[in-house]
Amino acid sequence: MLRGFETGNIFTAAYHAQQFANDQMEMAYAAIQEREKREYEKKYAKVRTKLEDVHAAYSKEKAKRQEMVKALNVFKTKQKEIYRKYEQVCGQKRRLEQMYSELRRSNAAAAGT
Repeated sequence: MLRGFETGNIFTAAYHAQQFANDQMEMAYAAIQEREKREYEKKYAKVRTKLEDVHAAYSKEKAKRQEMVKALNVFKTKQKEIYRKYEQVCGQKRRLEQMYSELRRSNAAAAGT
């Protein structure tokens, strides 16, 4: 026993000192958790922003691709139409050439008689 102090008072003081230390540790732990939570929220916000940017870029490129596919389909349709017209014109040319050849032959035969 310490001289001039009662045992009950010493234990009470020690108990209060221990409680104070525990409270300080809990407060420090809570402060650390709060700081880590804020840092996590900042990082989450940055990642979320980047993800939204990537999604926006993806959506833009997807729309662009769809427009290109649509334009390609229109081009293919026009190409088929042009090829069909070309075949018609070639057929007409071939028939005209045959008619011209027949006329030349008939004129040559008529001139020869």
